[in-house]
Amino acid sequence: MHPVIIIVIAISIIALLIARTFPLRFPSLKSKFVYMEEDGSVRELTKDEKEYLNEDFEYNDGNRPYIKSNYWQKTPDNKKDGF
Repeated sequence: MHPVIIIVIAISIIALLIARTFPLRFPSLKSKFVYMEEDGSVRELTKDEKEYLNEDFEYNDGNRPYIKSNYWQKTPDNKKDGF
């Protein structure tokens, strides 16, 4: 295989990994969480949602929120929506 093709493939893979690893926007001081709807759109949290996320939960509490680490991650029940 030609070396230029190998370099282009390697750069493409690295760019894809970087794009999926880092957030699309830097977190502001205002809030470090957003809510992602099932259709993939993202919105700021309501006051009630912010209070809910600031509560202390036990590790095995079934009512604690599931917080995703990136945009593409799905919840345990295979849905897109969540914090």
